[in-house]
Amino acid sequence: MRRRNSSFNPIQGTKRKLGRKTITVRAVYTPSSVAEYKGNILIECLPPFFETEPPIERLAVRPPYDASERHASFLHRFAALDRIKLMLETMTWHISVMYQIMRNLYSGYVPRNPLADKQAESQALYERIMASKKMEAHGEVEAAHAPMFGLLGGSAMGKSTVVNRILSFLPQIILHDQHNNLLQLVWLKVDCTTKGSINTLLLWIVQEADRVLDSDYEARLSSRPTYGELAAVVLTIFHTHKLGLLVLDEIQNVVLTGTGVSKENFFTGFPNFGGVPIMYVGLHETLHHIPAEMHTTRRMVDDGGTILGVQMTEDEWDDYLGTLVEYQWTKEVAALEEVKETLTNITQRIPGISSRLWQICQARVIEAEAIYEYYL
Repeated sequence: MRRRNSSFNPIQGTKRKLGRKTITVRAVYTPSSVAEYKGNILIECLPPFFETEPPIERLAVRPPYDASERHASFLHRFAALDRIKLMLETMTWHISVMYQIMRNLYSGYVPRNPLADKQAESQALYERIMASKKMEAHGEVEAAHAPMFGLLGGSAMGKSTVVNRILSFLPQIILHDQHNNLLQLVWLKVDCTTKGSINTLLLWIVQEADRVLDSDYEARLSSRPTYGELAAVVLTIFHTHKLGLLVLDEIQNVVLTGTGVSKENFFTGFPNFGGVPIMYVGLHETLHHIPAEMHTTRRMVDDGGTILGVQMTEDEWDDYLGTLVEYQWTKEVAALEEVKETLTNITQRIPGISSRLWQICQARVIEAEAIYEYYL
């Protein structure tokens, strides 16, 4: 059994090889003009998304391309083909998802200002009420639940790619060296790549937090932790590092498993767990396995949510394909009109399949060109 460390320090504790360490930036504060955000260090250290022009044009990713590369060596061209996987053409739903992520993250921080002296405010209000003999409400009205929203759609539609791109506009870890060295975890994305129970999901959250924070919260757990142990450590991470947004990707691998703690109780109560906004990303069938109670479904819609079709619309496909075919490293270039019908029929307007097919086809042509030149 793993020994517990009663004097555990999550940041200065045992260092473990948990993968790439996330870059930490020092907080720079910009006073906000939004009334709800003023004086909140957790928000004023973030890029002023709601006070500037949104980076819609910068959502797109256009890997470098030079037509002269088509005459480079076949090994050079083989390597260049990997750039196709990086391409991202901005769609309407990408913009919608960006607004949902930013709105829920920023608004989720509003009631969690660490500098707010609620004790002093409550005492002053109480004394004012007693002196004036007039009733007043204690504190402002707060939302009854933390935001919960989802991005659901068919496989290979680019859901994870878009979420990763949007999150890249935000620093993940911010050090508030002027405020007791608070280490703020702005967002945490957990990829549920394999099937797992609710307990497994909580363990994944702990492990991913350890990876990005270079901490060792997992050392607090026994060798076979219970749901209560896991929940307590997850809650500690949320509160200690002021987590702004938790993204659970491929969530269908958890909701379709149905083992361990009741899914109904978990997905009904988890959005209130620590007051942290949660984004679910997964396949369509996820929605059918999340509790059917009206309030759960309503919350997913009220807090913002996007449900995609199983393929791109015709307009989206035309824009996407027009950009995709620009990336050609074969010596002979194919015109859009020559490949559009074939790509449409084979890939059914699914971006993840079409980009991969476009890459494979060019690889085969480049390979044939190399063989021809060798035997020529």
